[in-house]
Amino acid sequence: VVSGPAGCGKTHLAHVWQERSGAAIRRAAALDAESVAKGREAKVREESIALVVEDADPRLPGEAERALAEFAALDDYEPADVLAEKVTEARRMQVAARSDPRYVRHLFDQFSVDYEARMLGPLAYRAPAVLRELAALVVPVQANLEILDLGCGTGLAAAAFADWATATDGVDLSPAMIEKARARGLYRELSVADLESYLEITSRRYDLIVAADTLVYLGDLARVFAGVRQCLRAGGQFLFTVEKADAQDFERGPKRRWRHSENYLRAAATAAGFEIAGLIAASPRNEANIAVDGLAVALALVASPART
Repeated sequence: VVSGPAGCGKTHLAHVWQERSGAAIRRAAALDAESVAKGREAKVREESIALVVEDADPRLPGEAERALAEFAALDDYEPADVLAEKVTEARRMQVAARSDPRYVRHLFDQFSVDYEARMLGPLAYRAPAVLRELAALVVPVQANLEILDLGCGTGLAAAAFADWATATDGVDLSPAMIEKARARGLYRELSVADLESYLEITSRRYDLIVAADTLVYLGDLARVFAGVRQCLRAGGQFLFTVEKADAQDFERGPKRRWRHSENYLRAAATAAGFEIAGLIAASPRNEANIAVDGLAVALALVASPART
């Protein structure tokens, strides 16, 4: 330090400069921290938005509405075409009269691990047995049948009809369930496919087609009925179970499954060229220890009028 009055002035100026420099450094650091914080906040928001776009899955029944609500808040999301694609998908699924195949596949891939233990235990699943009892009443030929099992799962319906079958084929969306069915050893052929698409492209023809607790993932059954009609031989029948609807036609229930009314089934069957061979009240399984209201239905091809 320089002594004397002049030195004291220089010392004072040095202190002032140091204080001002320190304040400037602190302000710069604060601004830098604020900038970092804003950058981090923007990054977090960007990542959060990306998660919303990724996780809001309109394929799930009942989730399209939630997805659209979340997408509506993302007006500044980039890239915009990705968000637009998700919005379009959500709107399409919002009005779809069936569960999305990808949702069903994922659901049953997860369910396959303990499917039979849960279905035959707490849920008291009995749809295959119900169809076998109905078939005994309405199917005229009960041996040497080629059978198609729609939504075959682990093969419980194939087991119920094994003594009637000369060959049974199965179709299911879930690869994991198909592998369980394959291990049962009752199928001639197993296909991982959407049943609506399969019915339209297969060249095989069947004497009996069954769908045990499968049509609960479809609302509008017109395409299924048309496909089944194409795949049945003369004299063939289609047996299936549904959950019973209070609505006029069909509705999606709180458990994300579709329900169908008797009036709708009769009208849809007639439109597709079937007649009702049998229709009975029957519960396919339990929920919370209560029997689910359902119907078991047998459709037969309407015989073509004889030529004169």
